[in-house]
Amino acid sequence: MTSSTNGPVGGPAKSYRAWLLSALGVIAVVLVIYYAVTSSMGRNLSSADANAAKGSTIYQNRCASCHQDDGQGVEGAYPPLALSERVAGDPSTLISIVLHGMQGPITVHGVKYNGVMPSTMDVLSDNEVAAVLNYVRSSWGVKLTDKGTVDASMVEDVRKRTAHRVTPWTETELGEQKP
Repeated sequence: MTSSTNGPVGGPAKSYRAWLLSALGVIAVVLVIYYAVTSSMGRNLSSADANAAKGSTIYQNRCASCHQDDGQGVEGAYPPLALSERVAGDPSTLISIVLHGMQGPITVHGVKYNGVMPSTMDVLSDNEVAAVLNYVRSSWGVKLTDKGTVDASMVEDVRKRTAHRVTPWTETELGEQKP
């Protein structure tokens, strides 16, 4: 049984069917790879987004009342974090300030401030301190001059090294020693 123009019965149809099944197989493999890649990217982005959101929330709840939503502070009382050299510099110093607080006169961008920043030593976990500092260090045009990302192990290290401290830091102390 042959077809007059197409060879054996079902010849072209079988070839087309085989081609179609092969093409569908390739499409299925591509879709599986695409799904695997995009779903893992989504998890990474979600984790980064979750950490950024956590840092922002902590900032809004614990810091913004003094340093303001835009990081500009309140002139004469609470210094700006935006474009601050201290925020952009050594993360250990910033971690120490967040953990133990700061008091007394401080000069930022040539303006004197004299407020009190409370300690968060017993309030925020290492992960929370890292999240809020990463939020602050990536906001308002801060240009990092030192290690970019703060992680919980850095906070843990500073917490251990400064555990003996019971008073807030002063600008003079921070200039004299590395916390």
